[in-house]
Amino acid sequence: MNVYKFGGASIADADKIKNVNNIIKECGNDLIVIVSALGKTTNKLEELLRFFLIGDNAGMRETITDLYEAHNKITTELSLEKSITSHLFSSLDDMVFGCSLGNRQSHDYDFWYDAIVSFGELLSSTIVNEYLLTQNINSALVDVRSVLITDNKHRDANVNNDISQLKFNQMLEATAGVDVRVTQGFIAASADGETTTLGREGSDYSAALMAVLSKSSCLTIWKDVNGVLNADPRYYSDATLIPQLNYHDAVELAYSGAQVIHPKTIKPLYNNNIQLRVRSFINRENAGSIINGDHSSIDIPIIVVKHNQILLTITPNNFSFVLEDSFEKIFALANSHRQKVNMVQNSAVSISMVIDNSRYFDEFINTLRQYYKVAYNDKMELVTVRGDFKTDKANTMIGRERIGYKIYLSQHTRRLVRLLRRKI
Repeated sequence: MNVYKFGGASIADADKIKNVNNIIKECGNDLIVIVSALGKTTNKLEELLRFFLIGDNAGMRETITDLYEAHNKITTELSLEKSITSHLFSSLDDMVFGCSLGNRQSHDYDFWYDAIVSFGELLSSTIVNEYLLTQNINSALVDVRSVLITDNKHRDANVNNDISQLKFNQMLEATAGVDVRVTQGFIAASADGETTTLGREGSDYSAALMAVLSKSSCLTIWKDVNGVLNADPRYYSDATLIPQLNYHDAVELAYSGAQVIHPKTIKPLYNNNIQLRVRSFINRENAGSIINGDHSSIDIPIIVVKHNQILLTITPNNFSFVLEDSFEKIFALANSHRQKVNMVQNSAVSISMVIDNSRYFDEFINTLRQYYKVAYNDKMELVTVRGDFKTDKANTMIGRERIGYKIYLSQHTRRLVRLLRRKI
């Protein structure tokens, strides 16, 4: 059994969905297809959530209308009945307009995020499956919430592998004789049936989990780039394809912020020795990149830039600092406030920490200030360059990344340089 994952860019319009159909036809039978929401649908649903939480009915109506028209445009161009998504839009409408202010306040932001934003994947998978059926592909739509079972940690749920394996086996029995099973990325459900999500951009992780559950030997993720590149082609015109990486290299890249692979994706693949292929849905003749357990030697430097970073400097209130105890306490607070720590540096009396900017930041800072003095700088970039710094290529790259920036922190290891910077 093979597992294919298609991101939002690969199904953003009718022509791209037709292209996905062609890719699936080339694969043959016994395929699981994971899809993200169409194009920028997730962003639109996040806008709907914002209107919902402040009770802006006009904003909600306009946003749902925009979503309805965008999806109906695609179904029309695919010669599908508009009614195939009517039940989902009705459910979404009932959820946001039928919910009283009291009910809205009975759950937190993360609960409502999962409940509302998950409609993006439900809509896209419905459209993709219906189109495959019109193209004589023996497919079936599977609600992944009946397969991936998680805890109740909304927006970053943890999957129960044992229960999910049981549910997956039941799904296979229920869809026996089907060639292609179409399902959703990013979303799941708790044991009590509440919709959960696996983290932003979590569709890759969903696909990795489905590859494990299906005992697949290979997962293919289809992107709008030729594979794993040594730099983001949106910012670096000389970005170069890396044909083969091992799991360790891939984890390093994902942790540093490489957009082509979600950080959680690699671990289940590594644990089960499942090969990951990253290929282009645009240039299908390109072999793309392979990630597996084989030894690999990457002879070009790799650069990853994480935007929207915050530098925290944390010092004690009384000029005393028990470093080990403070580290433990600060990281526990960061974890409890869902802060992703990307870089740490310490002196005798302070800890500097680089984190992603998020909606939880203010609450985290307020909690920290109960125990420590805290200063911070925002609108920063964290640059990671990985390579052999005995060579001119790597040194030239890191030198170029310093030009025009003030460097706030820097870290150097044998094969890694990290710079926290802001434009001058």
